Amino acid sequence: MLGKLKPIVPIATMKELIDAILHAREVIDSSEEVERIIDGLMRLGGEKCHDFEERLQPLLVEDELGVVHLSNQRRPAVLKLLGVNPIKLDQLIGNWLSLHFPALKFSFINQSKYQINSIFSTHTWMMETLVGRIKKQKFGPVLSIATHEGGWIDPHIFVERYNSLILQRIRIDRHDLILAMLRLAPDHREEALHFLNESYNPFTSVIKYALGMVLKPGFFDRLTAQAEWLAAGRARNPGTELGAMKYNKFISTLPGGKKQGKFRLVRRQSEFKKFLRTYQSDWDIDIEPDPGDFKPHDLYPSINITVSCKTLIHGWMYPWARQLTTTMWPVDDDTKAVHFFHILADRPDPNAMNDAVVVMLRNLFLTDQSWSEMVWKLICVGFNHHLKFVQHKCEDALIEAIHDGRACTNSLVENWNEVNSIISLKLNRFVDSLRNISRESLLAEAFVAETLDKFIDMGIPTS
Repeated sequence: MLGKLKPIVPIATMKELIDAILHAREVIDSSEEVERIIDGLMRLGGEKCHDFEERLQPLLVEDELGVVHLSNQRRPAVLKLLGVNPIKLDQLIGNWLSLHFPALKFSFINQSKYQINSIFSTHTWMMETLVGRIKKQKFGPVLSIATHEGGWIDPHIFVERYNSLILQRIRIDRHDLILAMLRLAPDHREEALHFLNESYNPFTSVIKYALGMVLKPGFFDRLTAQAEWLAAGRARNPGTELGAMKYNKFISTLPGGKKQGKFRLVRRQSEFKKFLRTYQSDWDIDIEPDPGDFKPHDLYPSINITVSCKTLIHGWMYPWARQLTTTMWPVDDDTKAVHFFHILADRPDPNAMNDAVVVMLRNLFLTDQSWSEMVWKLICVGFNHHLKFVQHKCEDALIEAIHDGRACTNSLVENWNEVNSIISLKLNRFVDSLRNISRESLLAEAFVAETLDKFIDMGIPTS
């Protein structure tokens, strides 16, 4: 699968790192850009280039008393941490600059309750650890930084990073490890396992399990490393029931814990959205089992991601932050489909449908897994979307699924009917998409013909 994905090229020099930070202060193009900066700061933060001070001048400002501050005149991109942007990049940059400019005074926005209790809570606590490493000048890799588009991490590079941290005697942060395991690509896991440094570490067993070894958590693992074993299990298969989680009542009763949650489209007016006057939708998505009043937990991102599908308001989020929500657990197509369903079915301003959304949609359909009910529902909503590039992206996805055998006419028809009963879909757009698909090959033409026959059998006119 990694062969289909574009590798993310890491920042290689201090000059490149400074340029990336300056650019991000103006605009953040994607979550990949943010991760590249974090990775660059942690690997290269102890280095300098020959014009180091001159290049950093745009980041600094001197007040009337001669005190140097971290410039905050252009805060909209990196330094605006209003709950929807809780990555704490300002603290990381500020502490790094303080190493080279001891007189620097900088302020940052403290963690809000929303930042700690949000889908990003695991990232927030990981960034606390990275800030601590910067202060102690413990520069080295970050396990959870994506190596390929879509949030995936090449297992070989993951093992290289882990071995490097062990050799440098840098403490493995459990939040970083949990996020990294959730992002492991299915490719090359067994090969990477052979290169793993097996020096004693409390996380050695769970890393071996995440890389494919057949293991069960021991007694102390069940007491102290439930979160790590959950992340490793969910990385191996997002839908399988995890028997090892039966010992933890907290995990076993929540969607994304012992069992993956099941999503259901229902007819309902969301009072929260109505109050915010952002949407007036008459539909919602339920999760089974019901998470109740669960508050996000910093050690259980798979549960946070699943539960957030019901409550996350995309209108509050920067595009890059929205992109990050769909790349934290890339192997799970179900939760990604729910996030995209909210974006497409709510029909936002076309200006909000930027390149990041296109990339997210393409990455959703790159996996070779069979499509869940929510993915099929997303396809139906995509065909109905008013923006042509969204329609074409969903058409391309279905064409590929037809050719590799994942497509099923029954699933398409049944999910279209279910979505149409709650969200009125335009049949002419659906038929137009089928017409485009039928032109691709004889196999696609046969699939479309069978689909149309089933619509006719149900008494739905197709012309």
